[in-house]
Amino acid sequence: MDIIILGGDFMAIWGIGAYYENIGDVSTQFIQNNIVCIGHSYYTASAIHEMFKSISAGDLVYIKKNFPPGSDLTIMAIGIITSMDPYQIQLGFTHDVKWLWIGPAQIASPSDKNNVRKNTLYREYNPNIINTIFTLI
Repeated sequence: MDIIILGGDFMAIWGIGAYYENIGDVSTQFIQNNIVCIGHSYYTASAIHEMFKSISAGDLVYIKKNFPPGSDLTIMAIGIITSMDPYQIQLGFTHDVKWLWIGPAQIASPSDKNNVRKNTLYREYNPNIINTIFTLI
């Protein structure tokens, strides 16, 4: 896959969790509805919402599962963001996605010091994970 350039910026790759405390794993809903969501309210997770707003059409996103803590990283699906701005639905603050690959695939958890994979949302910088994502799609 070629690197996509939008507005002079390189596309970003984002990891997003799909586990809601009161519901459980919602990755199936994400995949079936061609979306990714943030289930936290803005009041309780404003930083996550601001980061989610920075996701742009053309960015790649992967649904990740990293549970229990310390386990390998599981990539559930990889897609490309198709919406310019997030919007609200019952499941949460949402971006539209075109899924390019649906898994799962397991990757050994990186041992880097900046292990952000326990977070709900993060921008992926680890070259091994980025290479794996491009190999899968």
